[in-house]
Amino acid sequence: MQGKGNDTMDREIFISRLLNAPIHLVWEVWTNPNHIKNWWGPNGFTNTIYVMDVRQDGVWDLTMHGPDGKDYKNKSVFKEVVKHKKLIYEHMTSPHFVATITFDARGDKTFLQWNMLFDSSEQFIQVAKVFKADQGLKQNVERLSTYLSGQSFTHFSKKTSASINKVVITRLIDAPRELVFQAFTDKEVMVQWWGPHGFTNSDCDMDVRPSGNWKILMDSHVFPKLWCKGIFIEIEAPHKLVFTSRGLIDDADQAGIETLNTLLLEDEKGKTKLTMYIEVTSLMEEATLAYEGMEEGWSQSFEKLNSYVSAHLKFENN
Repeated sequence: MQGKGNDTMDREIFISRLLNAPIHLVWEVWTNPNHIKNWWGPNGFTNTIYVMDVRQDGVWDLTMHGPDGKDYKNKSVFKEVVKHKKLIYEHMTSPHFVATITFDARGDKTFLQWNMLFDSSEQFIQVAKVFKADQGLKQNVERLSTYLSGQSFTHFSKKTSASINKVVITRLIDAPRELVFQAFTDKEVMVQWWGPHGFTNSDCDMDVRPSGNWKILMDSHVFPKLWCKGIFIEIEAPHKLVFTSRGLIDDADQAGIETLNTLLLEDEKGKTKLTMYIEVTSLMEEATLAYEGMEEGWSQSFEKLNSYVSAHLKFENN
């Protein structure tokens, strides 16, 4: 893997690979966020994709979750999109670079070329030394090839089709919306009610700001040490909260199910109309049971929420 023999060879990484998959399939797994999140990045990385608007000037916003436990925020803008032919995107966060990916049909296979062009040779050396970008790109292509081979397609359940991967739950909570909003953003309160019946919570931490992380450790006789983690996307107190969630058994790297959640709170004469929109963004086959019980799990969690905030309110009023 090296430069291509021109005046930019001292500041670029280039790799090519003949992939054992037809071009329409390679394009699909490259441009569909429900696919690319399963193979993107070097070995050990998982991804949360917030936006992937594959068109000219479209934004690609994601967070890569490293095997070291750190989160790496990425934002890119697509500069050129030619279906089944070419993708060019500019990586806006550090390190800055422009990536060009070309697709060439070779019968029922696809010849892929992937180039990353950095601003200077000094930056390229720094990226190669610190981030090992050349090794990372090679691993990324290997993961793509493996995914295309079919080994990773078992991670996709048919239940994640667009028609049934969204759930909407509405409840009337017997407390003002300021108190309900606090229950989602105050770690001392959240541990009191979070999770379905039979779950208790111990460790909890949250950085309540856009792009801030949150996590809570849930325990039950069925799922001991079940971590639920996510990122706050949008915060508009006390009426709106958008956040992601990922279920991780024993704090493993890969989540069985990931969701994007939008919480809306409306005042109803001193009570609160709670509406939660839950969109499944990733689902592995082994988490199908968790998916099937997702709506009931949230419903039980909101029952616990209502009991806690209404009891807390009565205590304060006495």
